[in-house]
Amino acid sequence: MANYLSVEKRKQIFHLLCEGNGLRAITRIVGCSTCAVSELQRRYCSIIEFINRVRIKNLEIEEIEADELRVFVMRKNNIRWVYVALDRKSRLVIHFHIGKRDTNDARIFLTGLSDKLAESAKVSTDCLKSYVSAVEKTPNGFNESDTDSIELMRARYMGKNALKRSITNRIEAHNGNIRQHVSRLTRRTRCFSKKEEGLRQHLTLFFFYYNYMKIHKSTKAAPAVTAGIISRAFTFDELMEFDKMFSGAVSNKIPAAYGIVELTEKHLMSPLEFRLFMNSLEDVPGTKTKTTSGWRKAAS
Repeated sequence: MANYLSVEKRKQIFHLLCEGNGLRAITRIVGCSTCAVSELQRRYCSIIEFINRVRIKNLEIEEIEADELRVFVMRKNNIRWVYVALDRKSRLVIHFHIGKRDTNDARIFLTGLSDKLAESAKVSTDCLKSYVSAVEKTPNGFNESDTDSIELMRARYMGKNALKRSITNRIEAHNGNIRQHVSRLTRRTRCFSKKEEGLRQHLTLFFFYYNYMKIHKSTKAAPAVTAGIISRAFTFDELMEFDKMFSGAVSNKIPAAYGIVELTEKHLMSPLEFRLFMNSLEDVPGTKTKTTSGWRKAAS
């Protein structure tokens, strides 16, 4: 249903989603249906997850700050927590996870974060005991080596003695930034998520906008540029080109709705389309693209 929207309206919808507007507010501004906005959100989520798997990997980061945001899905008693990991130097959002505030979900979050790091990194957290349990213990279904690259640090005092020194001031400030730009997380509002998948897609769009497109005032550049992942910030026109090359070539050949496109489905694109798309993502000399080279070889 989103295919009938013009390019300008698609750019406007993406921008409004990342600037604190709800779905129904966007439909009134743009003049489209909520189904069209939701479908466009799913499509862009597929593109962004593909880009993140290519870009955000083998990161060499020294200090990371991690924290959680409280949110509910469908009902106020259905509490979920959004785990967020932020690079202290570049302000890059490395990884996020939605789940409960327990050891199992803390382990899933730290494991996903560890997979994106090239070497060991110091992770500063608050006093949540689930982080310590996730690192020191091995819950069922996990391996002991899942969090080898995580050096956990605590931010506050536990009794009279502090375990280790750490700082979480930037991730705490960033939490307010997230609540300001994502309508589903804004306090004292009627906007909320009916499904956890919709919340995950919305956060994926915002973090892409924050990492690759939004200019940070302190660094005068997008966080991905400061981290050395890309050479310059992406524009909305380039996002539309990604939509044309990737989503139009892949999702139109997949039955049912857009949903998440796995990397194993890259064969659904023609070799030329896939090669052009991968080249458009790699504009930084010296970028680590070990896996990408394999994809390009498979596409040729």
